[in-house]
Amino acid sequence: MNIDKKTAKTQFTIEKHRDSYEIKEFANVCFRVGSTSKGSGYEYYFGSDKTPREITIPDEIDGLPVTKVAVKCLPSDAIVFCRADLYPKLTRETKACTARAFLEEPARFDAEEADQIKAFVKKYSEDVAHALCGSDCVEAYVRFLELAKTKPEMLEKLADSAAGNAEIRALLLNKSSGKKAEELTFEPKKMTVTEFKKLWTYSEYPSKETGEKLIRLSNYKGTDEHVVIPFALGKKQITQIEGMFPATVTSVEFENPDIEIRCSFRNCKAMADENGFIIVHAPGRSILTDYIGERELEILRIPDGVTENTYGTFHGLKVKKVILPPGFKKLAGGTFSDCIDLQSAELPEGLEEIGQLAFGDCISLKRLYIPASVKIVGFFDFRKNTEIYGEPGTAAQSYAVEHGIPFHEGRIPEEG
Repeated sequence: MNIDKKTAKTQFTIEKHRDSYEIKEFANVCFRVGSTSKGSGYEYYFGSDKTPREITIPDEIDGLPVTKVAVKCLPSDAIVFCRADLYPKLTRETKACTARAFLEEPARFDAEEADQIKAFVKKYSEDVAHALCGSDCVEAYVRFLELAKTKPEMLEKLADSAAGNAEIRALLLNKSSGKKAEELTFEPKKMTVTEFKKLWTYSEYPSKETGEKLIRLSNYKGTDEHVVIPFALGKKQITQIEGMFPATVTSVEFENPDIEIRCSFRNCKAMADENGFIIVHAPGRSILTDYIGERELEILRIPDGVTENTYGTFHGLKVKKVILPPGFKKLAGGTFSDCIDLQSAELPEGLEEIGQLAFGDCISLKRLYIPASVKIVGFFDFRKNTEIYGEPGTAAQSYAVEHGIPFHEGRIPEEG
């Protein structure tokens, strides 16, 4: 990256040599002479808590290369984007913080710096683990475990810091015990009936398969910010949860990986990401439960990593196009009901189920491609002018034939 001298001066203190530049200091970082543990020398301190924590070191200034950087005056928690030859000169703290950013979003880094970061993660796993503590990015932990040399105590410490994310905790604790990802489990927390009734409103119902009594939770009455939805009450398994959670809740954890989620976290604004999506996690699942973002959109992209959603997530949203991410498995009933402006929906290969009225009253949706992976298609309430596209012999064709809807083999042709 080449920046002009005027821009460089707003970010750094620079010094021009004959055919290169040196970055001597960074914005809001003061420079002073003093004594250090090694004798007289230079010390750095920060003059403002607004010091940027993401710093891009330019390759060139006014066309001349940057060959020297005073890396010791970087904030210890800075994320640094730089040439591969400058990365080894960063402090270990800064490297670790940058490594966390790489593990969370590797696409932000060029290939050469990425290689340097991977080597650092392998050699200094403890440093990176410390920096990674508290991250809620499941993919970051997966990448870390692929690269790092881990010890049980390190994994347990990371798991403790991820108390609000059940999937991460399971991933780390089971890695520590040597279990595979598909064997993720939880140790159920024991609670007396009296303790349980103080926290939950609940009812019992019989299993259709075995007749055994199961528990359905309906409301949380406690005051904790982090809420653990337990696996069982005594010997009765908790298999469903419904109702509205209070605004005081900031994170949840599910002990039962197969629990049916019918509840809403719409009031829990602290749980929403920057785009208004509220996503909760159970082992092997990332469930989009609510959306509190913009109500009028051209395109709605459901975040990567989401595997399913709950009933009526986007009911009545004014949107023209929706895109589901790879890995999305189950589209709940009523998801896009009454989205009367919806014209296009991109459903990924790997989608397995489309719930009842997922596209109910989507009167502008004229054509829909249903992937061959879909095995269950709930009633759509499509209008007569809706056409289904898909592969022969699939659930898409069967549904179209059964309901008298025009069916076309293959994908929807591009317009124009």
